[in-house]
Amino acid sequence: MNDRVRRWLTEPGVAGRLGALVCVVAATAALVARYPATIADLGRTAGVNASRSFTDREIAGGNAVVPDQELLYQARARIPRDASYHVAIGDPHESWSELTETYAAGFFESFLLPRRLALGAPWVICLNCDRGRYGGGVVWENEEGDAILVRGE
Repeated sequence: MNDRVRRWLTEPGVAGRLGALVCVVAATAALVARYPATIADLGRTAGVNASRSFTDREIAGGNAVVPDQELLYQARARIPRDASYHVAIGDPHESWSELTETYAAGFFESFLLPRRLALGAPWVICLNCDRGRYGGGVVWENEEGDAILVRGE
């Protein structure tokens, strides 16, 4: 054995250095083995994301919460940026997921920023609610009972 190698093997801390060397070799082998498959997976994920419409990308997880994408866009278009609104949730409709009743108001709160969610607000987003409770006029509605109301009209 070479003197240099013998000295290296007999110096204090050789076990730590050998352990580090084994880890580097193992990580390099794993990288070489998994790199092509990882790049292919990332490419497939990017392809799926790129195939989605702009609406699906923007609303994302809200598609599982809010029953109608158009309701979100109508609310954002009609409720002034400095206004406040209330989300009224009525009896569940067939098109609703099990998440709608619990999380719809929270999704509207983030989607409609800088508008503010507030009880008693002049604007009401009505998810199959009792419109008579809120008075005012219907600004927009769909066939499933969802509507945007403004009080005092």
